[in-house]
Amino acid sequence: MDIECVRELGPEQAAEWDAFLASSRFQHPRQDRRFATTERVGGADVLFVLGRVGGVLAGVGLLSLTRHPVLTSRFRDGIFLSGPVCNDSEAMIAFLNAACAHPEIARIGRIRITPYWLGDDARALHTLLETNRFSLSSDGVFRDTGLIDIAPEPDVIMSRFSKSARREVRRAERAGVTVRPITTTEGAREFLHSLNRLRVGRGLFRLAEDSFLQSFEDVYKDGDIGMLLGAFSDDRFISGLLMYRSAHTAHGRHFTTETELLHALKNLRISPLLWLEGMTWARDHGCVRFDVEEYRETTDKSDKKYNVYKYKSELAPEAAIRIGERCRTVNPILHLTGNGKELLKAAARRRYRAFKGLDHD
Repeated sequence: MDIECVRELGPEQAAEWDAFLASSRFQHPRQDRRFATTERVGGADVLFVLGRVGGVLAGVGLLSLTRHPVLTSRFRDGIFLSGPVCNDSEAMIAFLNAACAHPEIARIGRIRITPYWLGDDARALHTLLETNRFSLSSDGVFRDTGLIDIAPEPDVIMSRFSKSARREVRRAERAGVTVRPITTTEGAREFLHSLNRLRVGRGLFRLAEDSFLQSFEDVYKDGDIGMLLGAFSDDRFISGLLMYRSAHTAHGRHFTTETELLHALKNLRISPLLWLEGMTWARDHGCVRFDVEEYRETTDKSDKKYNVYKYKSELAPEAAIRIGERCRTVNPILHLTGNGKELLKAAARRRYRAFKGLDHD
């Protein structure tokens, strides 16, 4: 496979990229070229990686690069965000091996990949990656997620919700809650501030405002491949759902609620109505399934994400697996000098888990 790495796509390359991505069954909206600007605003460099066989495009990958802390003309890390995208496992391995041998990629310490491969496809790709020098990264072998069939009419989709979720949809409607797209920068900022309050409360890092607002302008504002939905009571923002989509799959990216305002509405649970509206948007754009992102069937209340899994379970997703993140060291010197602190922390976590395991035994 012949590899081409460019900082910017020319008009013909952009058209090829869009056509290939739209036709692949392993497509993911995070590989849309419009996200390149978001990555740059967030401080990353970007490479568009194109793979060709006989001159025909056979793989694409939007690669986000993090500069080396000392050697500023080099990079410590590069990640294909929900990519790269290839049409079969043979093409994927050929793309990755050829890309890692390219001079531009040789300036990167480590490459990470997160392709959107599910179920049996994920299992098959896992086996091939193991034999091609890609090791497990932070996720484990597979990620857990959940898929909802949104091909039927919205009333049928809702009929599959749990009884309590259906009741909450009706309660929200009776309470006069309205759901509408958020199309202004002020509205997007309000959503982000709510989301960041929720994230901080859960011990997660804040999302950067500049890159979020850039992605809002490029991806979510016009409601084509992305949508930011807000739920309002008397024009007060009470909840929001950020989504993006490929040709056949929509993904629930971020969800937030204003707890105090919902308490004033008799502890209304707004998520069933908001997610139903999100599924309707996705269905209207041709999608046949909705990925709720991060879902596990569990009754373990000690799991720190138990409450998240519980509210998603009321939407009737089918549990699924997606291949976890993989990494390959491309330039050992850049990797060790650039990612040294991260590697030491990871080693310490492994030792701690091993110690706790021995202590438990």
